[in-house]
Amino acid sequence: MNLFGKGNETRDFIYIADLLDAISIVIDKGEFNGETYNLGSAQETTIQEVAGIFLSIIDAGLKTNFNGIQKPGDPLFWKADMSKLQALGFEATTDIQEGLKSYYQWIKQLESV
Repeated sequence: MNLFGKGNETRDFIYIADLLDAISIVIDKGEFNGETYNLGSAQETTIQEVAGIFLSIIDAGLKTNFNGIQKPGDPLFWKADMSKLQALGFEATTDIQEGLKSYYQWIKQLESV
């Protein structure tokens, strides 16, 4: 699998069920006065780690190749400031490995339809 970057770039991934929980919390507890909320898991994960986890789920024999090219506009490191959502009581509960396993199972279900 060929990917852009060097693999040490980070992102703050969030599983869809946690995203929906965050939206529900904002609906229930937000003030609706034009506030914006950053959304993530509050965990910074390298692209190399995420790719490795996902490939181990799909096929442990697959390898990742990073081309070293950084796409214009892509940040090197990205972690959401979760302080506003956390103040409302939100905390992501799905770790990256569990989320990727569930995502892959969902993809497999779609393929069988």
